Amino acid sequence: MSTLKGERHVLVKEFIFAADETRSSKTKKAKNNETKTTAASHDPIFDALKQWRTEQAKTTNVPPYVIMHDSTLIALAQAKPQTEDDLIGIAGMGEKRRVKYGHAIVEIVRGL
Repeated sequence: MSTLKGERHVLVKEFIFAADETRSSKTKKAKNNETKTTAASHDPIFDALKQWRTEQAKTTNVPPYVIMHDSTLIALAQAKPQTEDDLIGIAGMGEKRRVKYGHAIVEIVRGL
């Protein structure tokens, strides 16, 4: 009550969030991802992996990103794994995906 009567003072801090900064960092991130995808789209390994992913998605009746994200396909195209063990440590390639898709991915990469 003493605060309401003016007998006690309260320090209030005002936090101002710069919406423009947040938006610009998201925009930069989106542009960076777009650049990576554009550069990868000229890579025959990336193209083959993307085609394989689309076929898998149609077979299992799920969207392609559920099978594997573009960022994972880019990482795979850059790493050029020659064995299933080479898939360990690639972002987006957990144990389940490695077991389920590892053989097919390695065969695609080896074939190119």
